[in-house]
Amino acid sequence: MRLYEITLPLYTNSGDDYDEAHEAWRRKALDVAGGFTQLPDGSMGYWLDGDKLYAEGVRVYRVACEPAQWFRLLEAAFGLFPDQITIFHAEVGDGTITSRDEWRAAAALIRENVEHAS
Repeated sequence: MRLYEITLPLYTNSGDDYDEAHEAWRRKALDVAGGFTQLPDGSMGYWLDGDKLYAEGVRVYRVACEPAQWFRLLEAAFGLFPDQITIFHAEVGDGTITSRDEWRAAAALIRENVEHAS
């Protein structure tokens, strides 16, 4: 499993809100990957195009999934945010979901190995 991040704009290029697009993308993320993390709002994206500085409010999501699932979510983002020429996204790295029982078993083995190594 890989951890991905995507940055999506809060407003269209004409200033209308993208609330419905965000809601649709979140539903898609739940359907495709089973979950996501939405980072706190308040982030801004900045970039230069020649000498012109652009700034826009953005919402950042993280999703733990397989590459084929991420492709479907990126495809959905381009469909739901049609005036975006580019969308920033990143593969953050490996992701693991560990249950409490798995953690306890692994921790016990590690403690045992540490005690025997001492």
